[in-house]
Amino acid sequence: MTPDAIRERIARESARNEISGNTALILREMLDLIEAAKTPEQPCAECARRTEWATGAKC
Repeated sequence: MTPDAIRERIARESARNEISGNTALILREMLDLIEAAKTPEQPCAECARRTEWATGAKC
């Protein structure tokens, strides 16, 4: 299932009172956290310089 399909299912089941509003909120927040964890973060300029210095790479 895609994240959008999961969001739609959460909304649909919440509207039908198959899951509570609190449960729907928690599920949406968990989905957001999972998606954020999949997205690689870019290091800040200082961290990038430290990594280059530690590995001996040229800046």
